[in-house]
Amino acid sequence: MVSHASHHGWSNTSGGGTQYFDEHVCYYAQGSRATGCGVCTRYHFRVSHYGEDGSWGVYSIATPHHEDFTSCGHAVDSNDDEPPGGFVMGRNRFWYTWYPSHSWQTWQYWSNTAPQQQCDGGWAWNDGWVDFWYIP
Repeated sequence: MVSHASHHGWSNTSGGGTQYFDEHVCYYAQGSRATGCGVCTRYHFRVSHYGEDGSWGVYSIATPHHEDFTSCGHAVDSNDDEPPGGFVMGRNRFWYTWYPSHSWQTWQYWSNTAPQQQCDGGWAWNDGWVDFWYIP
């Protein structure tokens, strides 16, 4: 998924940072791609481990988001200042850049709504919904 992302305009490799995913166990992010440079406002995603599931087959988990470049580094757009917030905007951008060349399968509510304070003091959170895509 990471190497294929450049085909859809997510080609910049800067700014992955140390980040972990909590998906039954904690996994280190194994890659990232962005739509812009390391010192600019952009869309960005990190990808977790690759796994295998009886229903979905081989899969990976990505966290698309929109982030502004601030005096403290990148900060996901605050839901209060820039609704619907950077996490929802990132998921929507994924839609616009990966569909229709890839097949959206379904969505599911994962309750991932905990606010995360950003380095600029803003608070960003997701609406709890995740999308499932088929990317051959």
